[in-house]
Amino acid sequence: SAEPLIRRALAIKEASFGTNHPTVAISLNNLANLLSNTNRLAEAKLLMKRALTINEANYGPNHPNVAAFLGNIATLIAMSHASEAEALFRRALAIHMAEFGPNSPKVAIDSGNLAQLMKNMNRMAEAEPLYERCLRILFDQQQTTGHNLPRFEFWQKKFMNFLTEHRGMSQAQAYTRIREVLGQK
Repeated sequence: SAEPLIRRALAIKEASFGTNHPTVAISLNNLANLLSNTNRLAEAKLLMKRALTINEANYGPNHPNVAAFLGNIATLIAMSHASEAEALFRRALAIHMAEFGPNSPKVAIDSGNLAQLMKNMNRMAEAEPLYERCLRILFDQQQTTGHNLPRFEFWQKKFMNFLTEHRGMSQAQAYTRIREVLGQK
């Protein structure tokens, strides 16, 4: 198991940099991800919250590094604490919008994550415009860079499933709707 190695690396970083250094926060997050993957969610959540506290103390509450940790915690707890996850996702989205503007790929991903949560909470009217924003931003990014983005394809499939499962559209209707969202005829 990688856990003893990650814990050792964390101990070394704490001894070298102190317990409140951003490098320690990264190691805490790595350990939390491992614990999450082994279904030790409560311990993972505590570690992620400690990492978040470290980053807030070092960077301030509205820094993009803080937003990344907010998203990590929200993703971890989305199924068990949806309301708390929603607040965290919304805070991360607000930070990224303020820092990078409304057309940032980070805003797209935050919007997609929030859309998924809204769908899972059966708040379909809130989910749909978030999916649309996510796709428009990523599509525009593809058009600007000339590169296909795997994230675009991922979110396009999520939105397609949303439209067919929750709006009752056929595959063809959903495809047409996505083309409309993207400004294509």
